[in-house]
Amino acid sequence: MNHDELVKQQFNIQAKQFSTWSTTVNETYNRRFFQFCGIRPEDHVLDVACGSGAFSIFCAKQAARVTGVDISDNMLSYAQQQAQLEGLKNAEFKCHSVEHLPEPDSSFSIVLSKAAFHHFPSPNAVFLEMQRCCRPGGRLCIQDILAYADPEVDAYFEQLEKAIDRCHYRTWPKRLFLDMFEGAGITSPRAVEVQVPMAFDDYISHAAQDETARAEIEKLIQQGQENPAINAFLSRPNGRLSFTRNVLLIRGQKSD
Repeated sequence: MNHDELVKQQFNIQAKQFSTWSTTVNETYNRRFFQFCGIRPEDHVLDVACGSGAFSIFCAKQAARVTGVDISDNMLSYAQQQAQLEGLKNAEFKCHSVEHLPEPDSSFSIVLSKAAFHHFPSPNAVFLEMQRCCRPGGRLCIQDILAYADPEVDAYFEQLEKAIDRCHYRTWPKRLFLDMFEGAGITSPRAVEVQVPMAFDDYISHAAQDETARAEIEKLIQQGQENPAINAFLSRPNGRLSFTRNVLLIRGQKSD
């Protein structure tokens, strides 16, 4: 099974729980990225790897038109249902690999991807497609989790991420995103990092695991608490064991 097939299979299984996950529907997070992207009423937005469409729908309420593309048809069924429920006529969703976007060149004023690049084996290929679909003078925007600077800490959390969600490919370092934007000649790139606390119980629940994976998750969490280097990134706000992730928001303008 190749990675695209794995992602499609896994997200088809966990579509319902992902669509209602607290992070997916968090209006504060959606508004923050929306404002960071600078989306305006006249914009035509392409949401790459849109998942269950929560951010696409958030954008459609304030932009001229939104197209969401994702590889999981089950995820998109939730997006379409929600758009219909809210009476949105300016949002459409397409099931397709994001390495070959089903859109014409230069057809969107904003092309974005939210919380998806850690699923991509070939992030540069996806970014090139995003760039192709963006109009000259349009904006390219990405939000995603970042790799930890300490190799030991990063290796631990990568193992944990893959146990929680088997279609997690890799959490990329900030340098990769900067290099993609700079290498593509994107003008005026702006990058902002924010720290986001994530409760383990909530984070684990967004994906589907079998008994073997759940046992591995429990073992890893215990090991993390016993390792001083890992434990430095753990906390217990309101009594819930949590970990801290750095999240990157980066945007830039496609050259005219």
